[in-house]
Amino acid sequence: MTDPRVKAVIKQGLGRMGGVMTPGWQRILDGMPRLAHAGYGGARAYAGCLRQGAIARAGRGAGKSTGTLGRFHAPSSAHPKQSSVFVTISSERSRDILSPAVWKFNELYNLGIEEKRGDGAFEWPNGYRVMYRGCKDINECNKRRGTPWVRAHWDECASLNDKLFKYDIHECVEPRLVDFNGLWSASGTPGPLPKGYWYDLSSGDEHTYPLFVWDARQNHHMANVMRYFAETLQRMSGIPDRKLWPAGATSIMDLINDPKCWHLLPNTFVREYLGQWVLDLRALIYKLQPKNTYSEFPIVPDRWTIGIDLGSHSEERPDLDHAAVCVCASHSSLPF
Repeated sequence: MTDPRVKAVIKQGLGRMGGVMTPGWQRILDGMPRLAHAGYGGARAYAGCLRQGAIARAGRGAGKSTGTLGRFHAPSSAHPKQSSVFVTISSERSRDILSPAVWKFNELYNLGIEEKRGDGAFEWPNGYRVMYRGCKDINECNKRRGTPWVRAHWDECASLNDKLFKYDIHECVEPRLVDFNGLWSASGTPGPLPKGYWYDLSSGDEHTYPLFVWDARQNHHMANVMRYFAETLQRMSGIPDRKLWPAGATSIMDLINDPKCWHLLPNTFVREYLGQWVLDLRALIYKLQPKNTYSEFPIVPDRWTIGIDLGSHSEERPDLDHAAVCVCASHSSLPF
C-alpha cells in the first residue's frame, strides 16, 4: 500500500457512490414496510432503489419521509464532508418534513445526526450533510448548479411550480450528480388535476423511471390506520350511501380495501390518503377573490382563452341549461 500509484487509484475511488452502502444500512432497510399495491414496490423497495429517478407516490402517513431519509443515509459513510439536497416549496417546509425522520433515526439507530440550523442542513458525524432547500423561484434553483451532489430529492411535488420542478431536476441538479455517480428521486401525493410533470413521473403511464406506490395501510408503524381512515371519512361526510355499496361489502374498510369501490369515496381522500390520481373537478373552478380581481390589467396579457359551454339546452327541456361564453386574459409569467 506504500506505492504512490496504488494510493492515487484508491483516492480516485473515494466518494464514488457505486454500490458502497453505509454499515448497518441493510438492517435499517429490513425494518421498513415491504408490502405495497399490486405491481408496485413499497417503502422498502423505494428506499433501497439504486436506479436513477426513483418515484414514490404514497398517501399521508405512508412513511415517505422515513424512506427518503434512508436514501440519504445509505451513502453517508462513503461520502464524508459531501452534500445531498432535499427540496420542497420552501426551506422551512423541507426542515419540517425531514426533522421528525432525522430524530427518529437517531433514536432507533444512534446515528448522531445534528442540525446545523445556520447552514440549513442536517450533518452526520463524518461531515456528510443533507441540505434542506426551497423551490419558490428560479434563483433558488440556480443556486444548486455549483454544488456536486451525492443524492437529491424533491418532496410534495404537487405543490411545486411545474416548470421550476422540471428545470431544477434536469438542468440544475442532475448535471452535478455525475461527480459522485449520484441519484435523484421524488415523492408526494397526487394533485387535484392529472397533468403536469409530477403526473408524468408518478402516474405509471410512462416507465422512464421506477415508480413505487403505497399508503399507510402498508406502514406497520401505523397500527391504528384502519380506524383512522374510517374516522377521517366520517369527518369528511364521505361515507357513501349503503345503497351504493357492492354486494359483500359490510364495512367502510371493505370499500377502502377494494380499488373498485374508490369511486364511491371523496376525491380528496383517494388522493391524500390512498395516493391515487383522480380528477377533482372543483380544482378547475377559477374563484374570483379580491387578490385576483382588477379594474385594469396588472400586466399586458400575452395569452387569451375563449371558453364556450354549449350546455344541454334542448327542445324537450328548454330551461335546463343555456350556452355560456367566457373570455380569459393571462400572462405566462403570472400564476393566475
